Amino acid sequence: MDKSLNEIMEKLQAPFPEKDISWRVQSCGVGQNGKVWCRVLAYLDARAVQERLTATLGIDGWKTEVRREGDAFLCTLSIRITHEDGSTEWISRTDGSDVTDVEPVKGAISSAFKRASALFGVGTFLYKIGESFGEVREDGEFYGKTKTGQSFRWNAPKINFDVPKKKDDRRTSPMETDKAPVISNPNTGFTVSVVPKETESAGTQESQLSPMEQGQQIVSEIGKIVTSTFKNKPVFGEPEKESLRNIIRSTKTDDCQSLRDLLFSVAEEYENRTGMKAAA
Repeated sequence: MDKSLNEIMEKLQAPFPEKDISWRVQSCGVGQNGKVWCRVLAYLDARAVQERLTATLGIDGWKTEVRREGDAFLCTLSIRITHEDGSTEWISRTDGSDVTDVEPVKGAISSAFKRASALFGVGTFLYKIGESFGEVREDGEFYGKTKTGQSFRWNAPKINFDVPKKKDDRRTSPMETDKAPVISNPNTGFTVSVVPKETESAGTQESQLSPMEQGQQIVSEIGKIVTSTFKNKPVFGEPEKESLRNIIRSTKTDDCQSLRDLLFSVAEEYENRTGMKAAA
């Protein structure tokens, strides 16, 4: 399957159909009005990522290599691209995951695979969605339970990617896509276009810095997050830290958008593990 790198990246980074997006409860509770609320997080399962890779690259256009280092698994994902002169090249990215509480080995390998795929842009559109409110209702599709043991049912929020494109907008990064997700909070009726705060402020905070200085600043923010602790324990394991170091070493310091994408990914993972927003 002969495709240019730009064409491949565009298709890998494209949003997934809503049917392929899964949701899990991130936090829930009972409000002062006695009604249950829940905040939910969107994610992709490994099957959906595999199907995207195969649909874009062909069954022989991508491959993985998994290895174990201590209590973590590292996954190297390689994709094949074809140049204009007909020659081919394999490009690889590596990321890792510690073993999980549920199905430790399978869960860690699956997580490492999805993280490696995200380095090629697969599923990174979900970063703009972040946490959202689920719709709590008696006939909801999904089941949940509060810490106090109160059961409830809920539906996933609706996502609309049909946001008009700006004529002069040339952004191609999955973190700055023209199709920013729009999420409705069924519990309040509000509808908002979700854009990460980091992206909103990047232009004003970094406009006076050179690309090299911006990149150095972003790398510093990543370092603060991955070396932080939660309840006196490291949030990220040493194999993960080394994997991130390798990614940063292989990324040009003035490639600010790639570094921002990595920063958003690290911050999201920090929040998933601790339940708290990362403050770099």
